[in-house]
Amino acid sequence: MRLISSVLLSLVLISGCSLRPETKPPITRYFLQPEIVPACTPQKSNKLLQLNFPDSAPSLSGKKIVYKKSDLKTGSYLYSKWNQPPSSSIAIALYTALKQRKIFKDTIYANTRVRSDLILEIKVMQLEHSFSDAEESYGIVSLDAVIYDAQSRSVLSSRLFSSKTRAASDDAQSGVNAINDALGKVLSALVCWSAEQGSVE
Repeated sequence: MRLISSVLLSLVLISGCSLRPETKPPITRYFLQPEIVPACTPQKSNKLLQLNFPDSAPSLSGKKIVYKKSDLKTGSYLYSKWNQPPSSSIAIALYTALKQRKIFKDTIYANTRVRSDLILEIKVMQLEHSFSDAEESYGIVSLDAVIYDAQSRSVLSSRLFSSKTRAASDDAQSGVNAINDALGKVLSALVCWSAEQGSVE
């Protein structure tokens, strides 16, 4: 009887161990903090610029870090996330760059109760870690930008900004670094372009 009890106890302990869920690795949060270094000396504008909150493609609206395989199938890293949606990080980075450089008379957000002269709208079209057949991967960023006349709502200019940076390796960290570098180049060009539009009378 004692032997049977010992066997049953052993079976219970073994089954209990096998039923325990596997330990999942913690989620690593990454920051989208591009370095913006405009390759221009923008002329100061006496116009007021309103920066609308960036729109984004549905797959880029959350905190997922998106990747694209060489067969064009997309996915997202399971244990790697952005600390906030890319559109929020892009809005902060661009607003800060325009504000600090005093390119316009002032740069304001859309919810500010001040009448602006120009409106800048941005849509995040692509922001991903992309893999190629050549066993290489890149951080790719594309932003669609439009500047409107705030009074007439007519389009003054529009442009698609794109850039890609080769990643050091195929892991999420390297992908994030490459995306940050590519985004920095895109926003640097966007700042110069915005300044050009502001100087047009």
